[in-house]
Amino acid sequence: MLVDVKLIPDDQLDNLIKEFLLQMGSFDDGFEYQAEYVQKVKQQLFKKELLVSYSEQDESIGIVSADSIAVKPQEMWPD
Repeated sequence: MLVDVKLIPDDQLDNLIKEFLLQMGSFDDGFEYQAEYVQKVKQQLFKKELLVSYSEQDESIGIVSADSIAVKPQEMWPD
């Protein structure tokens, strides 16, 4: 199930983004770049290039590429 990024509190969204960046290996460049990386991912989320996905089966939440799913977010959440 996709989750509208606008419904996630900022602190939780930041933590989710940091976890995503750690998994991608993009978060090891030092503290000064961390805020920049988080902001870039946040922009991609609001542009719907990346999406927040919740798995009921695994009871987990994560960030996925919009290209990796069949449903287009514009159909679910028009701007």
